[in-house]
Amino acid sequence: MEYKVKKNNNATAELTIHFTAEELEKGFDKAYLQNKDKVKVPGFRPGKAPLERIKKILGDSVTEDAINHTLNDAIIELFPKLDPKPFRIPRFNIQDEKLDRSKGFSAVGVYDTFPEVTLPKYKKIKVDTYEIKPSDADIQKELEIIQNSLARNVLKEEGEDLQTGNLIEMKYRFCPAEEELPEEKLTGKYKIGQKENPPGFDENLIAMKVGDTKAFDFTYPAEFPQAPESAGKTYKYEITVTAAYNVNLPAIDDDMASEYDGSENLAELKNKIQDRIVAAKNEELKTFTFTDIYAKMVEEGKFVIPENLIKEEGEHVFQTMFQQYNLPPISMKEYSEKIGAPLEETQKKFQEMGLKRLQGYFLRLKIAEEEKIQVTPEEFQEKMKVMAESFGEDFDKFLKRMEKEERIPAIQDNLLMEKVDNFVYESVEKKGPKSLSLEESDKLLKRENQAA
Repeated sequence: MEYKVKKNNNATAELTIHFTAEELEKGFDKAYLQNKDKVKVPGFRPGKAPLERIKKILGDSVTEDAINHTLNDAIIELFPKLDPKPFRIPRFNIQDEKLDRSKGFSAVGVYDTFPEVTLPKYKKIKVDTYEIKPSDADIQKELEIIQNSLARNVLKEEGEDLQTGNLIEMKYRFCPAEEELPEEKLTGKYKIGQKENPPGFDENLIAMKVGDTKAFDFTYPAEFPQAPESAGKTYKYEITVTAAYNVNLPAIDDDMASEYDGSENLAELKNKIQDRIVAAKNEELKTFTFTDIYAKMVEEGKFVIPENLIKEEGEHVFQTMFQQYNLPPISMKEYSEKIGAPLEETQKKFQEMGLKRLQGYFLRLKIAEEEKIQVTPEEFQEKMKVMAESFGEDFDKFLKRMEKEERIPAIQDNLLMEKVDNFVYESVEKKGPKSLSLEESDKLLKRENQAA
């Protein structure tokens, strides 16, 4: 068997193989064995006739199977040796129009190569870093959330008017103003006076009593972030109050701190809240910094990625969108028709998203290769123990389940990516940290989410 590889400029390579007559005959032998049970030979049960009789009967009729066996055996032998490294098995075309078993045959296949990445000088990349400095107002907001969680609800007497701060249980129905109210009534709870309530809505409930039913129209503000789909629209409502409660809030003091989590006093609880806010928000900001780092690396790096892989990743991003929102999947063509966009435009959009994901992934793999970053057996074992504990499973049973579900490679891959991310974060030049209030950090992260 002779072969040669020609590297192309589009992350593909052309593989040409010439097989001798002897090598082809080995393929025919395997094809005869594969098909022997299908041959009826007088005097023999199916599959029991001598192989030489089988060969005479089948002759060249198994040529296609013989070629496939020959090619499969060749790929098993050549795959680890090919340069450039294949990302997938090649698809072959037979060069000989009419196969002559006495001369062998040639086959040409094109395969996607492993993506090529030229790393930028990532250790010279400069990024901003941040740290959170919660204000007294931030701490107070968290204390009020705790205060509300410890509230005591006292049932109001019949005949008492509803007031700001009351929690009500209700049956209700609603619809756009131009439609008829539905027959079915919904049930729910609503607290009068909450900041997030639609401005002006509560006035329709004040002075109602338990058992009262009230119908009214309500127009939402032109801007209403809590429910943007309702902004500026008018709805009909019919609400029946089935129960109401006075919400008695505990004082924000040492007793509340003790009741909440056993803190010795309010000062200790405040310190815990501050530590929790700082830890959680700093982790979010670190992820934000990672995004900045990899965006600069992608911009400065060079990539050669197979077109087929980009198309597949674009489709994967598209399908993941439906899984994320628990929606029934549809084809990209159907989706394009629904949003009124050309299919080519939709495909391009998702392929660009897929390309970004691939660039980030293969950047990490390249860094792991160059920096010799690996996941040790001890690190993997520790990761699996943590995961098993989080699932509340026995370690050995959890490990067997992950093996059965074929999830071990993905877990190892994710752990490698974590190690690479930590290495990169420590390697780049970091400016700062800049001190941010909680409000400033939320604005920064919100801008990032909108950009994504």
